[in-house]
Formats: sequence, C-alpha cells, structure tokens
Amino acid sequence: MSNEPLKIENIDFSVSSQIDRAPHWTMIRELTKNAIEAAEKAAKDKIIHWTTGDYRGTRKAVIWNTGPGLDAFQLKAATDLACQIDKTLSLDENFGVGAKVSALANNKEGMRYRSCKDGRVHEVIIGHDEETGTYVRFEREIQGGAKDTVIDVTDVVMREGIHSVDCDWTEVMLLGNSPDQDTASRPFASVSTEKTHVANALYRRFYRLPAGVKLRLDAVYHRFDSTRYFAPIEKRYDQFVHFETVELKDYELRIHYLHDPKVGDQSGLRQSSRGALASTTTTCCLIHKDEMYSVATGKPWSALAPRFGIPFGSKELCVHIELRDEDARPSQYRERLISPFTGEDIVPEDFADFVRAFMPEWVKEVIQEASPRQKEDFSDLESELQDLLNRYKVPLTGLKTDRSSGQPSESPSGNFMMDYRAFGS
Repeated sequence: MSNEPLKIENIDFSVSSQIDRAPHWTMIRELTKNAIEAAEKAAKDKIIHWTTGDYRGTRKAVIWNTGPGLDAFQLKAATDLACQIDKTLSLDENFGVGAKVSALANNKEGMRYRSCKDGRVHEVIIGHDEETGTYVRFEREIQGGAKDTVIDVTDVVMREGIHSVDCDWTEVMLLGNSPDQDTASRPFASVSTEKTHVANALYRRFYRLPAGVKLRLDAVYHRFDSTRYFAPIEKRYDQFVHFETVELKDYELRIHYLHDPKVGDQSGLRQSSRGALASTTTTCCLIHKDEMYSVATGKPWSALAPRFGIPFGSKELCVHIELRDEDARPSQYRERLISPFTGEDIVPEDFADFVRAFMPEWVKEVIQEASPRQKEDFSDLESELQDLLNRYKVPLTGLKTDRSSGQPSESPSGNFMMDYRAFGS
C-alpha cells in the first residue's frame, strides 16, 4: 500500500478559518500584486489602475489591470483558494493564500470579479453567506430563469462603455461589509483610514515595479486632485538630497542609505515630498524580491535608529536593507519575512551591525549635524553662581563640574563578521 496524502476533513471550516484569521491590512498589497503579475504578461500596455465604480448606487473601490483574461471556466477556478491558474504554488513564490483570503473578511457583501477574454466578459461574485456562515460564490439568475455562479456580462460592459472588449483585462470590485459602504474612501468597515491609505500602503510595500508596468491611482486614493502614476522609492532616488547603495559582496547584501531633510519652510514636508502621492516620512525596512517588509517609520524608527548607529537624524535618514531571494521567505500571509533555514522571523535589527560598520561618511556627517551642540556656553551662569556663593560665603569642598559634551557615545559594533544568514537562529 502506498503512502496516503493528508486531506482536509472540514473544508468549509478551513476556508473560513484562513479568511477570518488573515491580517486585513495586507489586502491592498495582495490585490495589487495579483494585478502586477497579470499586467506583466500583457502584450502591449502593462497597466494597473486603482479606480472606482458604482454598485447599486454606492461608490466602490476597483482595481483593474491589463493582461491575460479568464474565460468562464478559468474565472470560476480562480475564485477558489490555492488556485494554480498561470501560477506555480511554492513556499517561495505563490502559495494560494492571497487577495481572496486577505480581502473577504472586509468584503462579506462580496468581491466582484470581471474578466475579458477574446471579446467576452464573465463575472463572479464571492462573499459571505450569512445563512450558512460560509464563504461562497453567489448563485446568480441568468436569462431563461436558469441560475449559475458565473455569468456573461459582455453586453452590460459594452453598455457601460468604461472598458473596451478589444483587449484582455481583469477587474476586481470591493463591495465591503454593507451595501452603503463606500469602499474607496473606507476600505475597512470597522477602521477609519486616511485619504492616502492606498497610496501609503503601496509606497511602503513596493520598492520597485517590473519593467514596463505602470500603476495609476485616482484622486480618492492619494493627496492630489487628479489621477496620478505611482512611482516607488527606487524611481524616486533623485528626489532625495543624497543616496548611496553599499554592496557587501562577501555577504550578498545591499544597504541603501537615503538622506531626506525637511524642505525648510513651515510645511513640515521633506525634500522627497515633491510629487509623492503619500507620506514620505523616513523609513527603515528589509527588501526582498522588490518588496518592503518590517517597515518602521516615525517614532518606531526613531526608537530603533540608535541600534543602527543613528542616535540623531532618524527623521531625515532612511536605511533599506536588501536581501538575496534565497535568504528569506515570506510568512503565510506575507506580512513579514522568515528564515528558510530556521523558520524564525527576520527583522532589520538583525543587520544593525552591518549598517553601522559600512556607514558612508556623509551619513555620519548628517548624524553629527543633527546632534545637540557639543558644548554650551555656561560662562554667564557660572559668574552669577560664583557671585551668590561669595555673597553668602558658602563653603565648597571637592566640588567638580562634569559637563556632557553632547557627542553621542559609540555603540559596540558586535561581531558583524559572522554570516548574517545565521542571525535570528
């Protein structure tokens, strides 16, 4: 008798458990990543568009992309978990737990999928069935009184006139958790988000986009008043006052240092803010396969920065640590990196010794400029104090004054020469 593969006894419970336990904030990344993978394969224009659509009188968030379309059979299969259409399931690449899992808990009313292939458009809506307590493909009525979960909406799309059926494309509309939820301005029903939430989520996740792929966002998703193209950090290096990449060939590691001081006016904006769709606060992060993980910004980055040899100046310095593809693996929901050797989390602090040891001189100068003055002038205060002591004849015995220079003390460098792939073990 041959070995028997393990199976899932209660599939409905397993599906619901995965969806309900998934981190909701990864939804924007997962939807965008799926669109990127499809747009890469487009024969001509490789376009992704975060836009909006109307669903029964309410505005809803929509992400649309060019690329190979899906017919009725493929679209039905694509709405299952762990589907393998145009993908190879593996722990290092896709493992079938992505957009649907991260988004369905926030879209129990439904996620409407439309895909155009060879001039025909088919539609599926997946969501939560309140009666059964399970996630389903909703059954729909079609002409002649028949019912199905996949319907042909080519005529509807042509009447709407928004998208042509002359090329292949795919679209996902987020219906939210209630019929009246505007998912463009409020993507999470239970959490209030800022206007630039989508732009921020993209800016702090996608360090690069594949060659030729263009990602645009309507005004509802960023800080300007018109549709704009998204430029990831690597495409914005020239907006920073100074940047440098230190390549550590012995460790197959790259460290990107970026200097982003304030503009100098009262706006509080940084130099890289010009043209940016979202916040440009300084960041520390890991980069793996062109995506950012464990992003620290604001107060968390300021608290972390001294470990990297940056006791001052974290508000104007970025540190981005790029790993080899094979030296890390995303966790189940792709919210963090883990070691493929030990399974433990990989975090930026694991590489603090490298950041300190190979820090360029100009970065040290920025830190020095941001530090408190080395020596305050207390001569006037000392004179007044001495007059008081003399006036009241206060005896002094062995009194010494120990003034701080304000110069930051150097942290011990540690044994940074060890193989960083063993960090975290």
